[in-house]
Parts: sequence; structure tokens; C-alpha cells
Amino acid sequence: MKKQMKKKLAVLLSLVLIISLALAGCKKKEEIPEPHKLAEAYYLLYTRGNTEELVKYGITEADAKKALKSYKTSMKSSFMTSANYAGGMFKSEDADKVIDSILHALAKLKYEVKTDEKDEEEGTATVILKTQSINLAKIQSELMKDMQNAIKSGKIKKKEQLGSYILSKIAELIKEIKPTEEMKEVILTMKLKTVKQNKKEVKRWMPENSYTFGTQIVKILITQ
Repeated sequence: MKKQMKKKLAVLLSLVLIISLALAGCKKKEEIPEPHKLAEAYYLLYTRGNTEELVKYGITEADAKKALKSYKTSMKSSFMTSANYAGGMFKSEDADKVIDSILHALAKLKYEVKTDEKDEEEGTATVILKTQSINLAKIQSELMKDMQNAIKSGKIKKKEQLGSYILSKIAELIKEIKPTEEMKEVILTMKLKTVKQNKKEVKRWMPENSYTFGTQIVKILITQ
């Protein structure tokens, strides 16, 4: 009887040991976020000014803030270039109001994003992004009409007042603009790269080309 008990106990201990060793050697494979998650994070940066999602999926906080600043600066620069052509009528602070209005309008856009194809062995993926846009061309006729009325009524008496008035009115009209009903589509290319996150090297899906990736997204957000 004692011998049988010892035998059963030995078998049980052996099983426990085998299971323990198996569990110890079975490391959980780190899950890599889907490619469309990072694409969505970039979209939220350009439409909501959100940097937190980029950081969550492998971009450093410093780089995320730098990307947002660069995006706003680029938009402002295009307005200031127009100002130079118009004889320097526009002031920097007036252009800031327009940029804020554009971001306000972009935050209303609806979108869809999904991973199209993914090959982890090759380290390549494509993502499809669909989004509404804002049509700035629609405000042109309204702006011209308002400007003519302002000149006739005496609201604008000097040429120096024109730049500030135009940009203030543009900012006002953009804030009220409704997103387009139809959605535009873009296919984004991504690569599986090793990045540092929380001082640890991890695999993450990143834009194949950071510059063209951002440009492709921004291009379908605004119609002029």
C-alpha cells in the first residue's frame, strides 16, 4: 500500500515538474499593434491635434510634438506666402486664427481606417484610410460678397485694414463649414521597424516614408 502511494506521488510530482518546466519555457510572444492603429494615430494628429495616440504606438513624445508643430507651421507658412503676394497685408496673429479654425473644422470629420494587407515576415503592410474633407472653395464667393459689402458700408476704409478683415472672415467661415458627404480614400504603405519604447526595443509598424505618409493624409483632408 505504501509502495503504491509512493509510486503515485512520484508520478504526480513528475507531472507537476514537467508542467512547470513547460510553462517556464513558454514565453508570451509580444503582440504588435495592427498597422492601421498607427495610421489612425497620425490622422488624429492632423485632424484633432492629438499626440497621445502616436506615443502609444511607438513614436516618442518629443517627435510627436515636433510633428504637430511642423504641421501647424507648414499651414501657417502657406498663408503668409499668400500675404507676401498680396503686398504683406496679413499679420502673423491673423493667420493663427485661420489655422485654429481649420483644426476646429477638421475635428468634425468622420473617417474609417483598416489594415489592407500585412506580411510580418516581409515586414510590409498597406492601410486604407477613408475620410470626409472640408471644401474651402465653397467659402470664396461668400467671402468676396462680404468683402464688397464691408467696403461699401465703410467697415474697411484703409488698405491696411483689408488683410486682418479678410483672415478674420475666413476664420469665421471655416469654423461654420460642414464636412463633405463623400469620403476620399488613400492607401498608405508601412514597414515593420524596431523602435525604442519605454527604454525597450520593440517591433512596431511605422510609415515607410514619414514625409510622404503625412503629406498623403493631409492632401485628402482639404479641398481648395
